[in-house]
Amino acid sequence: MKTIKTLLGLLIVLFFTSCSTVRVTDMWKEEGQVTIKNKRILVVSNTDSKLVRINFEEDMTCRLIDEGFDSVESYKLFPDLNTDEPLNKQEEDKLIKTVKDKGFDVVIQSKLIDEQEYQRVVQNTQTNSITRPIYYRYRGRLHVGFYDTFYTTSYPTQVKGTKYIMETVVYDLTKPKDQLVTIVNSEVHNPQTLKRTSKDFSKEVVKQLLE
Repeated sequence: MKTIKTLLGLLIVLFFTSCSTVRVTDMWKEEGQVTIKNKRILVVSNTDSKLVRINFEEDMTCRLIDEGFDSVESYKLFPDLNTDEPLNKQEEDKLIKTVKDKGFDVVIQSKLIDEQEYQRVVQNTQTNSITRPIYYRYRGRLHVGFYDTFYTTSYPTQVKGTKYIMETVVYDLTKPKDQLVTIVNSEVHNPQTLKRTSKDFSKEVVKQLLE
């Protein structure tokens, strides 16, 4: 099963020379007005890595709080919950009841759904110069000067990378049915560090939730 843990080994070290980029690729919202502004939110990251779970949940929660949302990380309330393990219907109903009993109205859940390697060719340019002499006469004497000629060359470079497909879903537990109200799909390209990627991811997802 693919989890956010797949990212961990690559997130701890620098990846190539490019910057980590997070891009939202698709978004769905339930028809009608969807609002979670005045509701208490539980933030969940589906992963079997404690380190990744804490980072992603903390950064998402901090970003939500900065925007005025009442949010709490799930690892603080459910430290022993294995968010990566699928639940049967009975277990799911029991967990939802527990979450609601603790006063939460909304659950925001993020997980890794796919990992893809890619190759692409980029054109690099380089500017060079050649210095040439120029001879001229002034007041009967031969003088020499120099001038530079600039030219640009381009050459192709093959770049290899990995992108991670993330999905963030929002459930409104106050609704009697059809509780899924928002889905945000995003891509993480060539992550550099866990903290940097987590912060960038949270920033882009929360931006979509505010729209």
